[in-house]
Amino acid sequence: MNNRVDKALPLLVNHSYGKRDVKVLVKVETPSGDSFRELSISVELIGGLERAYIDGENSEVLPTDSLKNHVLSMTQSSREATLEEFGVALLEQISESIPSKTATRATLSEHRWHTNSLVDGKCETSQTETPRSKCEILVTRLGVGTFVIGGEVTLKVIRGGRSSFYGFLKDGYTEQHDVFERILFGTLKCRWTYAELPLDSDWSRSRVQELLEEGFSTVSSTSVQETLYGVGALLLRDIEDLEEVEIEFRSVPLKEHEEFGAPGTTTGVWLMSGADHSFTTAKLRRNSA
Repeated sequence: MNNRVDKALPLLVNHSYGKRDVKVLVKVETPSGDSFRELSISVELIGGLERAYIDGENSEVLPTDSLKNHVLSMTQSSREATLEEFGVALLEQISESIPSKTATRATLSEHRWHTNSLVDGKCETSQTETPRSKCEILVTRLGVGTFVIGGEVTLKVIRGGRSSFYGFLKDGYTEQHDVFERILFGTLKCRWTYAELPLDSDWSRSRVQELLEEGFSTVSSTSVQETLYGVGALLLRDIEDLEEVEIEFRSVPLKEHEEFGAPGTTTGVWLMSGADHSFTTAKLRRNSA
């Protein structure tokens, strides 16, 4: 009878727990004055804890508050480390306290701040957020190996010309007309994976952002798809450390305002819609052949 009951128990396919969005503001001393990094760090422990789920046995469960304290300790000792270096060191430290069969994953993002201009030859004490993208890094550790999976950069972009969309498929529900000059406005997001961790990961991330800006501005755009493929190809050609890139463009709908009393007259003013955002994605992998 008991055997029949045991066989009827469902299988625990996968499981995880952790601490999400531990936000830390850390001061970094630089030759030009103090600077700040605003970090957001999530830690996830994956697998190896079946007894806690099935039997309520917690002897191998590290409290999530301990994960937060690991983050704070690492922030204090590695305040100048790159996101990638920080993530690797953090998971190595946590892995010393947990069962070897449990994997760890960290997601890290940051905003950087810079010191405002000098006043009477002295560094101003106020800071302004550096106008740059949010960067996100994913690191995972299983057993003795730690891998930096990749990162993410998000930009808000607008392309005011040299973009068109015509000759597309039309059916009975199509209201879109051929457009030979249009505005592209929205969010451009790039996720990537490394073939191997670069020696200068800060440079690699900054270069990703530079090429996203360059590619979105210059790559031919008779369709959003053509633009995304061209941007992805540009990234893989230029940055040898990248193995794969995924580009996503999420557009904000624009409706041009017509001049009062003169329908059809262009005004250079558009109403931005907050709904019905379209998206287009493309994933490109380096061709090793």
